Amino acid sequence: MPDAWRALFGNDHVPTVIATPCCAQFAVSREQVLKRSKEEYERFLKWLLDTPLDDFTSGRVFEYLWHVIFGKEPV
Repeated sequence: MPDAWRALFGNDHVPTVIATPCCAQFAVSREQVLKRSKEEYERFLKWLLDTPLDDFTSGRVFEYLWHVIFGKEPV
């Protein structure tokens, strides 16, 4: 996770707790989505396309990070 965190967020400030329910099903408001720039979402996509991790693992990384991306606390 630290390597993915650095690539996705550009820093080493990995939270001590990253937690979310399984399967990345959630609702998010337009306002919350627009708090991040288009460039950030493009960087996230580029990481997904370029990572040497297999699809299962890279998907799991995002499954655990959606709450961070959309500014919520761990569940």
